[in-house]
Amino acid sequence: MRGDKHKRIDFMAIDVEGAEINVLKGARKILRKL
Repeated sequence: MRGDKHKRIDFMAIDVEGAEINVLKGARKILRKL
């Protein structure tokens, strides 16, 4: 049970990191347009 919970937390952490990278990429594109 604990192992499953840790795996879920790891997946969530990966999703958050991916979202942050996408936000940074989007911000760079917006700054270039400005």
